[in-house]
Amino acid sequence: MLTSPTTVMCYLPLEIITAVLSRLPVKSLVRFQSVSKGWHTLINGQDFIKLHLHRSFKSNTDRTLIAQEQNAGIPFDFFSVSFHEDNRFGKHLEIYQPLHCSNTSTDILSCCNGLVCIYNQWGQVIAIWNPLIRKYRKLPREPIEKPLGFQILGLSV
Repeated sequence: MLTSPTTVMCYLPLEIITAVLSRLPVKSLVRFQSVSKGWHTLINGQDFIKLHLHRSFKSNTDRTLIAQEQNAGIPFDFFSVSFHEDNRFGKHLEIYQPLHCSNTSTDILSCCNGLVCIYNQWGQVIAIWNPLIRKYRKLPREPIEKPLGFQILGLSV
């Protein structure tokens, strides 16, 4: 007899469901968000995200490298390369970055906990991007006082 995920959630304690889901790779979690409203809420909750990130760091899994192709010294295409437990790289995959513009490049400014800060010179847009779930947020353009001569990675701010 097959039971729906919603029925399973009624019988299993939330702690068990959370423990199982927190051990899954991000790609699976993205798919499982559509299982039910309950799973969607759980997977997108701050506590679950922190737990999943902590487990990934602790178990040294879900390691991915984001790289840029250089064409005549100008960074263009972005690639994702997984790093396996046996210290080898997987096949590289071209990934679409959200600030793509055909006449200028988008640069990676920094990264932290799976989030990537990217900057597009043409639109002068800075965004925080999560390449694994393909979501991003543009940072608001507000005047920011800066010390004289302050620069980020060679870019004048």
